[in-house]
Amino acid sequence: MKKLRILGYVAFFFFSFVVGLYLTFPWSVAEERLLHLASRGSYVVTSESMSPSGPTSFRFRNVSITHKSHPDIPFVVDELWVRAHILPLIRKGFGVSVEAKLAKGELSAVVKQSTDELRIEAEAEKLQLDFAPILGAVLGVPMAGQLSLEADLSLARIKGGKSTGHVAIETKGLTIEKGAKLGMFPLPMNVEVGDLKLDLPLQDGKVALPNTDIKGTDLEAKLEGTINVEVPLETTNLNATVGLMPTQKFLAANQLIGPLLNNFSAYKSGDGFYRMALKGNILRPIVSPVRAGR
Repeated sequence: MKKLRILGYVAFFFFSFVVGLYLTFPWSVAEERLLHLASRGSYVVTSESMSPSGPTSFRFRNVSITHKSHPDIPFVVDELWVRAHILPLIRKGFGVSVEAKLAKGELSAVVKQSTDELRIEAEAEKLQLDFAPILGAVLGVPMAGQLSLEADLSLARIKGGKSTGHVAIETKGLTIEKGAKLGMFPLPMNVEVGDLKLDLPLQDGKVALPNTDIKGTDLEAKLEGTINVEVPLETTNLNATVGLMPTQKFLAANQLIGPLLNNFSAYKSGDGFYRMALKGNILRPIVSPVRAGR
C-alpha cells in the first residue's frame, strides 16, 4: 500500500505540474515566436487568434499569408493546426505536422528537418485556386479551378546529397485567367486547360519533363526539360521548353485569335506549337520565344 501511495503522489505531482504549466504557459509569446519564424522567408504570416490544443499543438484561426512582393493580396487560411515533434528537437532538428482548411479544401503535411535532409510528406485535396490569388500573383499566372496533389520528398541539405521522391498533381477545370502573361502571349481571355494528371518523379535532385503532353480543352501543351530542386525550395531552378497550341474548338469560338497568332508565325513549329524557353528561378523564370527550327 505504501508503494502505491508513493506512486500516487508521484503521478499527482506530474499531473499537477503539466496542468499548471499548461494553464500558466505564455501562449501569446509562443504565438508571436511561431509567427515570427514562419515570416523569416518571403512570406508574412499573421493570425487573428491562437489557442493550445494539446501539449505540443496549437490551433490558429484566420491566418493571413502575404508575399512580401504582393502585400496587398492576402491569402486567408480559415483554420490551421500545428503540432511540434519532440524527438527531432532533441536531435537538434525540426519536425512539425500541419493540418489546414483553406481555399475550400484541406491540406495536411509533415515536415522534418535534420542536418543533412529535409523530409516533406504532403497531401492537398480539392483546393479552389480562385480562393488563393496569392499563387497567381507570385507566379504571374492567375488561375481558377480545382487542384489536388500528393508529395513525398527527401531533399538533401548537404553538398553531394541526392534528393529523391515524387509529386503527383491533378486538376479539375483548370483555367488560366485573362491577363496572364505566358511569354509572348498575353491572354486576352480566359483559357481552359481542363482536367489533367501529372506525376513528377524526383531523382538525383532533378525532375525530368520528358515530352510531357497536356491535352487541354482550349489549349494543348508540351513540356520538356528539367527542374533542379534546391533547398530552400524557392531557390529551385528551371530549364525547360513549353510548347502551346490553341485547339480548333477554341479558335472557332474566338475568331480573332487566329489572325493575332499570324504575327508570331516565326515561332510556330511544324507540329503547330508555339515554343518558349523557361530558364532561371522557378518563381521568376526568364521566358523567351524559340524560333521554329531551333
